[in-house]
Amino acid sequence: MSSNEVERNIANAFKVVYKTYENAKKIMSFLRGAAEKNGYICCTDNPITWRENSNLNNDIYGWAFGRFVMVFRKKDDKENNEDLREGSLFVLCINLGYFESTNNKHENETDDIAKIHLARFDYGKNALPEKYVLWMFDRPIFWKNIMTYLNKDNYYSYGTRPVSGDYGGLKQVVKCSVPLTEIKSDNAEEKIFEEFNKLSSLTFEISDTHPPA
Repeated sequence: MSSNEVERNIANAFKVVYKTYENAKKIMSFLRGAAEKNGYICCTDNPITWRENSNLNNDIYGWAFGRFVMVFRKKDDKENNEDLREGSLFVLCINLGYFESTNNKHENETDDIAKIHLARFDYGKNALPEKYVLWMFDRPIFWKNIMTYLNKDNYYSYGTRPVSGDYGGLKQVVKCSVPLTEIKSDNAEEKIFEEFNKLSSLTFEISDTHPPA
């Protein structure tokens, strides 16, 4: 391959990246605007990214956005429990792919597919975080040494209490994922908030979460 072809491939790759960013921005902007009429409040004015945690001089993974997180709360839950800071957060994570880094070496290699991950984070009394940073949400979702998940119906996964790390009063996470290519601005409202509603009402019995010995 000639140097000119390599240079053209690099330029084309960035065109794909920027187009993907554009589509992701449309989806996130639409969801932020549609949250309240669907019974949710968006808690993040801007998507949470790795760059906020990254030393750009040493960590090249902060140079590009590979993961975007938005945090929502149920409107009624926020109004009723604001002072107690308890309840659930609903998390949307747009993951554009797995990348090898010392910071995410604990992730499952199967997370290298571009997907939208949706999760319900349940917290104990006075434990809801006051500020949001990426590691508080993407590590419990992706890192295999943080949460141990069991699958229900091969779609929803349930993880109870982080096995390592300080995540405050995080009690459990219920999550699922959908292919990124299935979500567009014209169907994002229905698909995302409908899934949040399902996650909100989903319960796990002991038999679901603890397989027989």
